[in-house]
Amino acid sequence: MGLSGGPRRKAVGDPVFAGSVNAGSVLRVRVTAAASGNTIARIVRLVEEAQESKSPTERFIDRFSKVYTPAVLVVGALVALVPPLAFGGDWGEWIYKGLAILLIGCPCALVISTPAAIAAGLSAGARRGLLMKGGAVLESLSTITAIAFDKKGTLTAGRPVVTGIVPGSRSALQVQSLAAALEKGSSHPLAMAILDRAKIDKAPIPPSFDANAVPGEGVEGKTVSIVVVAESVAGYIAMRDEARPDAMVGLTSLKASGIRTIMLTGDNRCTAEAVAADLEIEALAELLPQDKQRIVREL
Repeated sequence: MGLSGGPRRKAVGDPVFAGSVNAGSVLRVRVTAAASGNTIARIVRLVEEAQESKSPTERFIDRFSKVYTPAVLVVGALVALVPPLAFGGDWGEWIYKGLAILLIGCPCALVISTPAAIAAGLSAGARRGLLMKGGAVLESLSTITAIAFDKKGTLTAGRPVVTGIVPGSRSALQVQSLAAALEKGSSHPLAMAILDRAKIDKAPIPPSFDANAVPGEGVEGKTVSIVVVAESVAGYIAMRDEARPDAMVGLTSLKASGIRTIMLTGDNRCTAEAVAADLEIEALAELLPQDKQRIVREL
């Protein structure tokens, strides 16, 4: 099972992503990539490349310094040499004045300040999970009119929680107990949601025997898990990846600044619209990665 999605069947020769969780089979995996190719290493390289990508201000400073720096050196030299040579001035006095000109007119602070500020901004963004592709992007933030967000892990917590339990032939507490008994020991996100809810509600978790997860089927559903006992529906457990507590604050702040906010997600339309309604944001659902790229390009 990949970190970014549900269970995926793997056959001989299929690639396996780093960080994947084996759902229950015995696997033999061959390492085909070095650590330098993992996600963290790629992010580090992207940040480094971003720092090398110069913004319009940096390019202007570079052009300016190519003229300004030699000019200051020439003026300083002229101030130090011309009066003593041409007018018999005191060498010590005029060399001191020439050095003063160099000190006052030194372009170091001007030339260094812009790339240093850009690098600091990119690094600060990376520490907060914001990857910006260069100084040009950083400078353009002030002109942004719309922001497109991914849903999972960005606007939502990236971890489903139980949002409702509908009893059938058993009570809600018994449904929780039965489901938690099946899920005990599983690391699946939906299993963790059921176990967390059972712990909160202090539902007893009886031991289970001969329980197993069927690859591709499992004991979980996508949004609703159905608990069946002896061919009778004991009840339903509804789960959803809820909005992050700070998401509404951030979106409200952006809207107050006149910025349009849109949620782009591969989830089904009903789930997307439910989350979007809570966050009061536009939503486009059932999108593939290329669809998201196209929408951003159109924006």
